Amino acid sequence: MNLLSLNVRGMGVEGKSDWCRSLRKENEVNFFLIQESLCAGIEVSKIEKFWGKGNFGYEVVEPTGRSGGLFTAWDSNMFTMCSSIKNRNFLLIIGTLKVEFGLKGGNFSYAVGNKLRRIDRFLVCDNFVNKWPTSIYRILLRGKSDHSSILLKTFSCNYGPKPFRFFNSWMDREDFESVVLKVVKEFSYQGPPDIGLMLKFRCLRRALSAWRNECEAKEKEEKNIIKDDLVHLEKELEVRDLVEEELWALEEGKRRISHLETFRLRDLKQRARNLWAMEGDANSKFFHGLINRRRASNFIRGSI
Repeated sequence: MNLLSLNVRGMGVEGKSDWCRSLRKENEVNFFLIQESLCAGIEVSKIEKFWGKGNFGYEVVEPTGRSGGLFTAWDSNMFTMCSSIKNRNFLLIIGTLKVEFGLKGGNFSYAVGNKLRRIDRFLVCDNFVNKWPTSIYRILLRGKSDHSSILLKTFSCNYGPKPFRFFNSWMDREDFESVVLKVVKEFSYQGPPDIGLMLKFRCLRRALSAWRNECEAKEKEEKNIIKDDLVHLEKELEVRDLVEEELWALEEGKRRISHLETFRLRDLKQRARNLWAMEGDANSKFFHGLINRRRASNFIRGSI
């Protein structure tokens, strides 16, 4: 969405309406912010001279004496006003922004005789723009209908395989060192050293990924078995005193679950730090939304 702010120093001066209208058209402005209108009782016909033809909404703050005056107009296809707050020093417009992808392949989707209109369109939410900022919205050939088909194509950015993530908790697991040493000893390559190092890291990454998946499956199964045993022992404790072996099993089971949970919490803590480093604080969704909307409007979608 494009906004234009302009101090006109009087809307009644000859030639300024044509100048403002051409600025709006050349820059595809959706929001027009005018200061120093110096014009009371502005009518729709006056605003149309500055805005041009089309659907638009507007709000006005009257000048005080021979100074001031604010006038704001907007494209009704992109913004719907809910309310406004007026003051001689500012004009606050509150409403809903409609997100629409830029149209390619033509300007109109409906034709009857010599009349052309654009009445077919896609409206999407912010989440859609954030997920597919480089989507294409295009008018196809009219064919056998008086309405053109409209096409919305989404592109999922593929940055290749997910990067390998190493967790510090792995180094405290019993068989981690043996997995690494086994890969290093068994690896063999004859060729440039840099390629050899890359291939060795690839083998190590694959071995650690397989080992990690195996560990997660084993620990999940072990945790479920221990929990079932603890539930059984606690039920037995309600009806009788446990023998020494059962008390040991109860305490050892709790200790083991706590140990496994420590690994999980360490991994979550490391993930949280990485996520914050990549995405920033809680305001990141808002700013990423702005960036993606600008990216969608600036994206070059080819020549066809």
